[in-house]
Amino acid sequence: MIKWLAVLVIFFSVATLETLAQDETTGENGILSYFSSAQKEVLLVPMMDKMFLSNVTHEIGRYNGMNFREVRSFFKEFIADMADLSGAENWNITDANSLDSMTLKIQVAQSFDYDLVKVHTKSEESKIQEIWSKLQKSAEKTTTKRGAYLEKGEIREYYDGKSRFMNTRVDTSWVFGQVLADSDFEYLLFINELDINKPRPSDVNYGSGERTLKLHFTLYNSKGKRVYGNAAFSTFEEDELDIYSIANDALFSAINRMLAECSAELSILSK
Repeated sequence: MIKWLAVLVIFFSVATLETLAQDETTGENGILSYFSSAQKEVLLVPMMDKMFLSNVTHEIGRYNGMNFREVRSFFKEFIADMADLSGAENWNITDANSLDSMTLKIQVAQSFDYDLVKVHTKSEESKIQEIWSKLQKSAEKTTTKRGAYLEKGEIREYYDGKSRFMNTRVDTSWVFGQVLADSDFEYLLFINELDINKPRPSDVNYGSGERTLKLHFTLYNSKGKRVYGNAAFSTFEEDELDIYSIANDALFSAINRMLAECSAELSILSK
């Protein structure tokens, strides 16, 4: 009897260590990675059509032979597709549009409020940028100067503590008690708004010849708690009108920034 107990203890000890190891991060040449079993099941809820705001849409449309709706749809689909591909190691993302009427059911219970954009501490920013840099490696053209970045140990930003972003408020009893009652999603990632505008006189990069791209997002967990929300910023040259260049550079960077902030907040990647 004692012999069998010893065998069982050893068995469960090994199983426990293997389970814990699956959630640990591993490093190779300083690059963060972790096992696929650590993926989080995430439902991405795209922004409402009215939440795409830009003072360059018609110019982009004319240049690319697209109307307003086509430009908006292109950016919406790009966000969902790139979030899925770029965040595949951390997240298993499902676009709510791919599920039967799921988006509309959730958006019925969705409203918005404004919160201050989160300005991170130096240590928080370092962690976010470590994850962000890893995600950016699949881009052909990258830059560290996207919205917020470290320069000689100091945080440089295109926004200040007075900037606000659109945050989702959702009827959790309806969404999690009815719409998603039988789902396995661990998180809901709301894309609240996408702004593409020339910097205002009050902005730090005013007069820089750039346009600012601002991606607003909110993350809920399956218990109906709003765990994080913010805006990811990026920039591109003011005379850039190629929609593919804008998407593959500036918007791609903002999507990765969004994923990096959410990952850092949830501590999916260890310090």
